[in-house]
Amino acid sequence: MAGRQWTIRDVLTWTEGYLARHDDEHPKLSAQWLVCDATGHTRVELFLNYDKPLTQAELDHLHEGIERRAAGEPLQYVTGEMPFRHIVLKCERGVLIPQAPRPRFWWTWSSRVSMRWGSAQARRTRPRLRP
Repeated sequence: MAGRQWTIRDVLTWTEGYLARHDDEHPKLSAQWLVCDATGHTRVELFLNYDKPLTQAELDHLHEGIERRAAGEPLQYVTGEMPFRHIVLKCERGVLIPQAPRPRFWWTWSSRVSMRWGSAQARRTRPRLRP
C-alpha cells in the first residue's frame, strides 16, 4: 500500500474488494471497522473525512489487520473490541464470540428437545383409567 497517497475512501474501497475476494461474510462492514481501528475514527467520522490521507503508521496498522481478517481471524480479535449497545467491550483471543447457530447443531438439539418434550407431553395428556 506504500508509494501513493491513500485516502479513507481509497482504503475502504480497496479493503472491501480484497476481503470479498477472501470470502469475508460482510466485507464492507469489516473494512469500515478495520479502518476505524487503524485511524481511531468512528464509522460516522470515516464518511465525514472521506478525503483525509492516512499516515504511514495508520496504513501499517491497517495492513496487519486486513491480513489477519483475510486469514479468517474474527474481526473482534483483530480490532480488540466488540461494541455492545452503548458500551465497547475489550476482546482478545480465548474469548468466545457469539455466532449464529450451525444448522447441524440446531437440528440435533431441536430433535432431542422435541423427542423429550413430546414423550413428556404424551404422558401428561394420556387419559388415566381409574380402577
